[in-house]
Amino acid sequence: MGAAASTTASAASTTSDVFETVKSDIRVCSEWPEAHDRPVYTLSETCPECGGDAENSAPAPFDPGDPYGEYRRALNRRGR
Repeated sequence: MGAAASTTASAASTTSDVFETVKSDIRVCSEWPEAHDRPVYTLSETCPECGGDAENSAPAPFDPGDPYGEYRRALNRRGR
């Protein structure tokens, strides 16, 4: 049981490491639904209109924790 728990913990830390490394230069105001009529995009760490924190606007291109992703990519490479 200890080995399974440590494997799960290491997989979780790897997943969070990948999400932290996926970055975009374009950021969006984290408070835009409450503070603005539309999303406010910026290149800085803060929103130019309300001064709120700006967060990464792009999602990760894939989920590294997807258990079937390896098989799906293999099928795509084989042309199915």
